[in-house]
Amino acid sequence: MTPATQTPAKDAAKKSTRGNIVMAPGDVGTVSSTTSDGKEVDATKFTVNSIAPGTCDQQYAQPPENGHIVFVDVTIETLPELAETPFPTFGLSAYDFKFVSNNGTTFNGSLSTIASGYGCIDDARTLPSAGIGPGEKATGIVVLDVPEPAGILIMKSMFGSGFEYTF
Repeated sequence: MTPATQTPAKDAAKKSTRGNIVMAPGDVGTVSSTTSDGKEVDATKFTVNSIAPGTCDQQYAQPPENGHIVFVDVTIETLPELAETPFPTFGLSAYDFKFVSNNGTTFNGSLSTIASGYGCIDDARTLPSAGIGPGEKATGIVVLDVPEPAGILIMKSMFGSGFEYTF
């Protein structure tokens, strides 16, 4: 993800006890970033369309290492203002997520494993690996290898609050 502050789109933000914006599939989130001249701009809008159990279907797919494959279907639309920022590309991968169990325990491992990697689903179903530039739109699946079939996913960049989804 682009270093940024993150806010919900136009609606009042409900925050979790972890300080993340509580979202549901279909909600639109906004990622803001600071331009080279110090102005804060909305740079990217995104929607998590769905979070569902997934099945890897490629020839060399591997079994999940953490226990369960989950597909996060996302639509990302970058705004022209992204071009004014020091990092004019928006990317989203399994590394931008963490898992919290329903009892509040944060998973220590990586949600990006060999099982959730490039051999899981056809590349045409994933987000662009080179990121999304200004004025572009993409829809794709982020594959996660999670330890439990249900819980909380937190999508968080290096800066700002994150977005939290219960599934």
